[in-house]
Amino acid sequence: MKATKHLILPNVSLKNTEDVIGIVHIANIFDMKPYVESEAPAVLSFADVNDIEIVLRYPRVFGDSYSVLIGYPGAEYTASFESSTSMLDKVSYDTLVLELNAAKRAEHLRQLERETPAERQARTLDRKDGTRKAFDAFEIADGSVDD
Repeated sequence: MKATKHLILPNVSLKNTEDVIGIVHIANIFDMKPYVESEAPAVLSFADVNDIEIVLRYPRVFGDSYSVLIGYPGAEYTASFESSTSMLDKVSYDTLVLELNAAKRAEHLRQLERETPAERQARTLDRKDGTRKAFDAFEIADGSVDD
């Protein structure tokens, strides 16, 4: 099996703003041009099933490395979509999201491992609003104040 360049979705009726996966909405076949020339993978949601059939019918023009993303919330999986994409490999949305989240967690852990103790301490002094906690003076156990 060759590496998938793009994932294909039917029309998505609900817009999920918190989704991990960014979706490109293809209104007509001419919207495909930037994605055919790009090396970066994309998730393409087609408004018209006929456009999917055209893309798959002409691999020399549009490329031939497509898979279907199944189980996407709000996607309108119809019988015509299923028949048009039945020969393509299937990729599960839930599995893809789990893998993306695991990769993000792993990268976050790698960053934490590279952090020095001083950087870790400095991170705890920064507030969410960008300001830094400051201490004017510390009281020492004997009652004196250290500036």
